[in-house]
Amino acid sequence: MFIQGQLIELEALRVELQRAFCPAFGLPLDIAEMLTPLDQPQDGDPRLVAPPPDLEDIYHPKLLDYQWRRLLHVVRNPVQELTTSNGLRAVQLLSQTVLLFLPNGLLHAWIWDIDQRQGMHLKRASHDAVALFGRYLEHDWLERLAEFATHEIRYHVSYDEFRAYAYAQWTFETFSNVLEQHADLNWMRTRIRHRLALDPKISGIAAQTIASLELPGSLAVSQYNSSWRRFAVLKDVRRDSPQLVGLYALMCTHSAFPENGEPVQRLKGFLKSRGLTQSGWTMVLNFTLDEFDAVHEFYAGSLQEGILDYLLILDRLGLHKDRPRWLIEAIFRAHGAIPNPRGDLRVNFENQGYMQLAAHLVRLHQKGQMPDIDDHQDDVNVVLEWLNTVQRPLTRTQKRAGWAWLVNRAKEWAVGKYLLELSESNRWPVPFKTLKVGPYVLRSLASSHDLWVEGQTMRHCIANYSSECASGQSLVVSVSTPEKAIATAEYRMNGEVWCLHTALGPRNSPLLPKIEYALRAAAQKFGQISSNRFMSVQPGEKNESNNNHGR
Repeated sequence: MFIQGQLIELEALRVELQRAFCPAFGLPLDIAEMLTPLDQPQDGDPRLVAPPPDLEDIYHPKLLDYQWRRLLHVVRNPVQELTTSNGLRAVQLLSQTVLLFLPNGLLHAWIWDIDQRQGMHLKRASHDAVALFGRYLEHDWLERLAEFATHEIRYHVSYDEFRAYAYAQWTFETFSNVLEQHADLNWMRTRIRHRLALDPKISGIAAQTIASLELPGSLAVSQYNSSWRRFAVLKDVRRDSPQLVGLYALMCTHSAFPENGEPVQRLKGFLKSRGLTQSGWTMVLNFTLDEFDAVHEFYAGSLQEGILDYLLILDRLGLHKDRPRWLIEAIFRAHGAIPNPRGDLRVNFENQGYMQLAAHLVRLHQKGQMPDIDDHQDDVNVVLEWLNTVQRPLTRTQKRAGWAWLVNRAKEWAVGKYLLELSESNRWPVPFKTLKVGPYVLRSLASSHDLWVEGQTMRHCIANYSSECASGQSLVVSVSTPEKAIATAEYRMNGEVWCLHTALGPRNSPLLPKIEYALRAAAQKFGQISSNRFMSVQPGEKNESNNNHGR
């Protein structure tokens, strides 16, 4: 590509940087260095922590010490810098991300990755998924290094992928618990900021833009680049309407955004052309940046379309002044739909009649007819779930009956549905009841009733998978931590072994790579189903299930 008259060969630079930089983990081990005599461990040394009983046979104190020394080196030297053959500046952050500073002031990013064919290599990164500052540099970077370490553990300690993963997770959890005793993590993050030497004016505006879906709470490369490209106009927006900087930066890239005119008026005209009312525009003017964080909880498509849908739905619901976060999240959670990247959540709300029903609850709240949420969260949830299911307009009499009638009717519906599901529940054999995988607990779902409960808990339609589970085609497991349920995973047979087919979080939200990796590795421990997969139905139960896939 040509940048300011200079030809930049990104692929050639990738190869050059791959040779120049070296990740701390994931490469063949330096056996001579690993066998260096160990120092006497002191208080807080991770070598003083005993491994779990199921990992004792592969415990390798010299490897543990070698990995610990490398991790400390990464933290104490978080940035490596060089000048490329064509004079460009490049830096490696925390042994996992490489940034190239282009002549036009923008950044280009690669991340280290590993696969069986190429081994450890740099690949082009999504700029939405590479953080410069923020929450990612507090926790997630360590998880990434643990993933790399899994591969070297697998080849030098245990070829079993499941055990290698468990060993790496235990190792780096141990490191994490004592790291602050041996290294100054605040200094590490400050050092990264200092060595990056990004333009503070650009960074200041970028920090006011809306965080990417992949890095909530962090400043992504995409935000910095977008702010650099549009610095002049964003500076004007910040001067005149500072609360609109984030929204303007996101919407001005839309293909239908007006090309001419005063910036704030262009934004207003664009939003009104999409259906926002004058009251909705007043709502936008009073928005704070953190109110957009709710989009990360229910939307998995394009951030731009997600924000548009979010504003239009709030407008239709009448949430122009008082916007309680708990009520907004409850409304979206009960609907349970995360759209595809085309951005059709608002259409789903309107077509299915849910918008009008949810707006009735909003009006009850605004009139003070709903109780304090702290004591009645379950009531709100069951009412919204019922309204989303019936999808029929309330009569005038029902509306006048108020909140108490809604709660009683919704509870009657919930009890009836529960009893119906229980009476129609099929059962099938499963290879295990529960299984511990690192920090996660997997529980096999062994009946259509189990699937129904899982669907209610996670707000998706896994209940429709009864026939696949009963036939032995699928195994569905519920995944949780000690704090909460985090995912539902479906496994399918490939020959004689189980393989992960799909794994999603609440409301079909995507999972972090580390969770998906753990679930994939766990399949090695499932074993076989000893009894006939086509289990007969218990007396009084139906041998029918809904095969309508809509998960």
